[in-house]
Amino acid sequence: MGARRLRVAGGVPLRRPRATRPAARVDHGRAAHLGAARRPRAVLRPRGEGRGALPRRARRRGAQRDRHAVRDAHAEATPLRHARARLEAGPRARTAGVPGGARPPAGRAGLGSRRGVARDRLRRRHREDRRDRAGFRRRAPHRRRARTAPAPPRSRGEGRDAHRVPAGRGRAALTAPASFEARGIRWWLGAGVDAARGRRLVGAALEALARGAEDRKAGRRKASFLLALEGGAPDFLLKRNDYAGLAPWRRLRASKARAELARAQTLARGGIPTPLPVAAGERRSRGLLIQCFELVPWLPDAVDLQRALGDGFASACARRRAARALGELVRRMHDAGVDQDDLAPNNFLWRAGCEPPMLAIDFERTRLRTRVSERARAASLAKLARHCAGESAPSRMRFLLAYSRGDRAEARRRWRDVETEARALLVRDVRRWTRTATRRGRRFEPIELTTPAERWCGWARRSADRALLEAALGSGARHESVWMRELGALSSRRAAAAWGVAQALHQRGACPEPLALLRSKRRAVVLWARPAASAPLDRDLALAARSALVVWMDRLHAIGVSLRRDAALAALAGSLDGRRVGLLDPLAVELDPLAAGGRARARARVQHLLADHAGPPGARG
Repeated sequence: MGARRLRVAGGVPLRRPRATRPAARVDHGRAAHLGAARRPRAVLRPRGEGRGALPRRARRRGAQRDRHAVRDAHAEATPLRHARARLEAGPRARTAGVPGGARPPAGRAGLGSRRGVARDRLRRRHREDRRDRAGFRRRAPHRRRARTAPAPPRSRGEGRDAHRVPAGRGRAALTAPASFEARGIRWWLGAGVDAARGRRLVGAALEALARGAEDRKAGRRKASFLLALEGGAPDFLLKRNDYAGLAPWRRLRASKARAELARAQTLARGGIPTPLPVAAGERRSRGLLIQCFELVPWLPDAVDLQRALGDGFASACARRRAARALGELVRRMHDAGVDQDDLAPNNFLWRAGCEPPMLAIDFERTRLRTRVSERARAASLAKLARHCAGESAPSRMRFLLAYSRGDRAEARRRWRDVETEARALLVRDVRRWTRTATRRGRRFEPIELTTPAERWCGWARRSADRALLEAALGSGARHESVWMRELGALSSRRAAAAWGVAQALHQRGACPEPLALLRSKRRAVVLWARPAASAPLDRDLALAARSALVVWMDRLHAIGVSLRRDAALAALAGSLDGRRVGLLDPLAVELDPLAAGGRARARARVQHLLADHAGPPGARG
C-alpha cells in the first residue's frame, strides 16, 4: 500500500501506512524533551486497530486532531530555535535561516515574528494601562531598589514638547513618599509636605472624624468632611470612599485617593495649576480595600465652576474672564497630554481676583498620554459643552478662541467638530437608553395586552399595573390617574426610540413617569403617570405657568434637546397651580446638543409657543 505524508512545522515528514491509518495521540511528556533534538519528531501511539475501527467522519476528526496536536507539540518544543533563526536572518526575512525553511505554525505567532512582536507590544501596553489606572507603577520584588526624587524633564528645545508632563514614558508614576500608619490606616504624604506636619494633620483629621464631623456630601459610598485643623476657620477637606461590597478585583487595586495623589503631583510638575493633596490613606483587610481617605487643602475664596454658572457671576466681565481662563487651562492640559474623561465644570475651581484664576481638580478618570489626538480633544470639549448648554454663543466662541490661542479659523473649525461630537454623544445616550428600556430587566419588560377592540404589544415598567394599563386603554384620555397620548402609526424601531427618549427625559425631570408604550396595527400610544391636580396645557394654563414654562424650556436645552417648531401646547401638561410643566409627546423634541442662549432663548421660545397655540396638534415627524 502507498504511504501518506503529513507535513508539520519544521519540515519534518511523518510516514504512516494508509492501510492501518490509526487514530493517534501525542505523548506530551516525551514531546517536551524534543527541544534538544536536532530533528524533533512527535511520538504517536495508536488508539484503534484497522481502518474500520471507527466511522469515516470520526477517523477524519481524529486525524485532524492528531495533526493539530503534532503541530502544537512541535511549536512548543522549538520556539527558541525559530526565534533565534529569525532574529539572525533579519526582520524582513520570512524563512531564511530557519531549519527546514518552514514558517511558524499557521494560526500561532512565534517568538520573533512580526505578529509575535505586535502581540507582545499590545500586551505590554495593556499591562501598563492597567498599572496607570491603578495610579502607580509596580515592580517585581527582586527588582525593587531605592527610589530617588524624580529627575527634571529632558528639554527638547523651545518647541511644543517643552511643556509636556514629565511622567516617564508619558505615564503617571507614583514617587514613593514616606508612609506611616495611624489607627489602622496606611498614609502617604504628598510631595513637599513636612513629615511632622503631615502626621499632625492626619492625626487631627482622624480625631475630628471620630468625634462625628458633619458630612457635606451624603452619598452612598462617598463622604466629605470640612475640618478646622490649624485654626478656627475650616482649612482642610477630608474625602472618604467606601469599598465594602464591591468585587474583590476592584478592591485589590490601588485606591482612588492614592491614584489622585500621584496624578496631582505629576500634573503639578508639568505646570498645571491644581491644589496638591496633603496625604492619602488606605484601610485594608487581608489585602482588600475597605476605605480610602484623601486630605486636601480647603480654599475659601474658590467656588465650583458649576455653581458659579448656576448662581451667576458677579459681573459680565467676570463671566468673560472665566471663559478665557477655562479655555487656556483646558488647552494647557491637552497640550501636556492630560486626557480627562469626565471633563465638566465641577472639575474646576474659579477664584475671582486671584492668580491663577482657574484650578483643575478631581483627576479620578484622568489618563496621561504622550499626545492627545484631535478626536479626543473634540470629545472632551463636547462633554464640557454639554454641561454648559445654557451658555450663549459669544461666550462659547470666547472659550474656543482662548483654547485656539486667538486663531479664529481654528476656533470655527473646533466649533464644528465639537458640535458633531456632541450630537454623536447625545445619540449614543439615547440609543443606550433605548437598549436598556426595550430589554427585559429589573425596571422594564416587554408586554402584550388585549382589549375588545385591538391587540397591543410594547414595553412597560415593571412597577406599572397591567389592570391599570388595560383600563386606561379602554377609557382613553379620560382616565383619572393615567395620561394617554397618541403618537400615530409608528414602526417598531421608531417606537423603541420614542420609548428611550421618554425614559431619558424622565430621568432628568423633564416629563412625568412613562408607564408604557404600546403599538397596535393602526396606532401607537404612550401612557404616563398622571399627577394629582394636573391637566394638559391650554392658553390660560400656559399663561399662569409662564415662569415654570421658561424654567422647563431652559432645562430641556441643558439636556441637549429642544421643542420642535411645530409642537403645540397639547404636547405639554402642567399642574393647576402653575408650578410644574412636563412633556407628553416624546416625538415633539429634536436633538439640539449645543443649544445656546440660556434663559433669553427659552423666553423667546415660550413666546413663540404661546403665539402659535392654535397650531397642529403635536409633532409627528
